[in-house]
Amino acid sequence: GGIINIFIMSFIIIAPTEELLKFLAVKRWIYRSLEFDEVMDGIVYTVAASLGFATIENILYVLQHGIGTGIARAFLAIPGHAFFGAIMGYYIGKAKFNKEKEKKLIVKGVLLAIFLHGLYDFLLLTQTLLALLVIVLIIILGLYVRKDLKKAELQSKKRLKLEAEKEPSAEEKPPVDAESETAESPLANTDVPKTPSATTNKPQEPTT
Repeated sequence: GGIINIFIMSFIIIAPTEELLKFLAVKRWIYRSLEFDEVMDGIVYTVAASLGFATIENILYVLQHGIGTGIARAFLAIPGHAFFGAIMGYYIGKAKFNKEKEKKLIVKGVLLAIFLHGLYDFLLLTQTLLALLVIVLIIILGLYVRKDLKKAELQSKKRLKLEAEKEPSAEEKPPVDAESETAESPLANTDVPKTPSATTNKPQEPTT
C-alpha cells in the first residue's frame, strides 16, 4: 500500500502540479513575446521559471524543517527543478518555431518533465536505498540537458542563417532610376520663383 501511495503522490499529484505551473508561467507571460526569438530561449525562460518555483519551495521547506533540509535540497532539488525545466523548455522552444507540430512538441516536453520529476520524487519518497539512485538520476539529467543545449544552439544558428539568406544583399537590390528618383523627389515639384534677367528689365535707349 505504501508504494502505491508514493507512486500516486509522485506521478499523479506532485509532479504534474509543479511542472504544469512552470509551463503555464512560460506560456502566459513569455511564449508569445517578441523576445522569445530562438529555440534556446525556451530553455532559458523555462529554467528561470523552474528556479523561481524551486526557490519559493525551498524557503517553505526551510521554515518547516530547518536549514539542514534547505542545504540538502540545494544539491538535489534545485538542480532537479532546473533540469526538468530545461528538458521541457527545449521542446517549448522547438514548438515556438514549428507551427505544424507545436501542440505535439509542447505535450511531449511537459509529459517528459512530469515523468522525470515523478521518478525523482518516487525514488526519494521511498526512503530506502532506492533514494540513492536520485544522485544517479541527477547526473544523467545533467548530461541529457547538456545535449539539449547543444542541439538548441545549433538549431538557433541554423535558423538565423536561413533568415540571413532570405534577406536580399546590396548587390541583389534593383538599381534606382535616376530620372524617376528626381521626378518623385519633393524638391523636383517645388515651384522656384524665377528672378528677372538683366536683359529683360534693362530700359531701352532712345533712338536718334
